Amino acid sequence: MKSHQLFFLSFLIPFVSFSQENKNPEGWQVSADANLSNTQSVYSDSWDGNESGSIAWTSALNGVAEKQLSKVMNSRNTLKLEYGQIQTQDRTENIWSGPQKSSDNIDFESLFRLTFDSWADPYISGRFQSLFTDERNDPLEFVNPMTLTESAGISRTILKNEKQELISRIGLGIRQRMDRFHLSDPATGATESKTISDAGVEWISELKTPILSDRIHVITKLLVFQALHNSETKDLEGLPNENYWQTTDFDLETIFTANITQLIMVNLNMRWLYDKEIDLRGRFKEVLSLGLTFKIL
Repeated sequence: MKSHQLFFLSFLIPFVSFSQENKNPEGWQVSADANLSNTQSVYSDSWDGNESGSIAWTSALNGVAEKQLSKVMNSRNTLKLEYGQIQTQDRTENIWSGPQKSSDNIDFESLFRLTFDSWADPYISGRFQSLFTDERNDPLEFVNPMTLTESAGISRTILKNEKQELISRIGLGIRQRMDRFHLSDPATGATESKTISDAGVEWISELKTPILSDRIHVITKLLVFQALHNSETKDLEGLPNENYWQTTDFDLETIFTANITQLIMVNLNMRWLYDKEIDLRGRFKEVLSLGLTFKIL
């Protein structure tokens, strides 16, 4: 692809984001924000220096839909979507690499709480997590691998007003990690469907609050999962990682959203994961996006 074509292509994906909010007390209280950000740089063959051009774009959607279904039943649904790609320029060969994935996330959770206005309320929840594209094998696969989590326990609303909300819940959870294209034979490239299940104790705390005189809105979620049973215990006996499933898993995500003006919004998403079955170290991700914001409702 020619450099001038990439230059004009970069303007087809401008810094754009939108948000909408519906606070109808008798219906669903819906809030959502989405953003699409793009950065680009192109250098000619005669440019003095070792810089290389790049084109990167990232899109994200965060939505919440909540409703008091009855006097004693509350439903809350959250959706998080994220996808991005990057291309880099090889000035020596005057070619551009193919698009490579830079971010990918599908996360949907549905939570039902019995609101008795007591010290703690019972709840049940279901969560679906996956990726838009699975690039480990050839050909490319979609919506794989997947993680399903079902949990039940008690929740407590520690703080709730027009601007702030802090909810904590603890219960028993069951996870199924499903890989429809698990590489079973590296020599032949053969794949198989594989499912690993575990069960244990789950603790989740969610906080929404404004800071800096309401100029920045913060949403943070901490998930801690301690497995008590794993379906592959016998298959792992004698292996170096036979006890990794017993290690406590952590998932901490914080989203900062700031409206610089009525039209310009900055979004910072930071996430820290620790799961010894996937990696012995903690994993950290940070995505910063800048765009225009539009109030639809």
